[in-house]
This record gives sequence, structure tokens and C-alpha cells, in this order.
Amino acid sequence: TEETQDKPQKNDEPNDNCKIT
Repeated sequence: TEETQDKPQKNDEPNDNCKIT
């Protein structure tokens, strides 16, 4: 979760989307 918050702009990535959602 920390890594996702560090790069919220990279919402285009599938891995990020899974964690952000």
C-alpha cells in the first residue's frame, strides 16, 4: 500500500489499480 501511495500518478498500471481499488 505504501508503494502505491508513493506513485498515485501511475494509476495506468494494472498492479496499481488492483491495490488502489
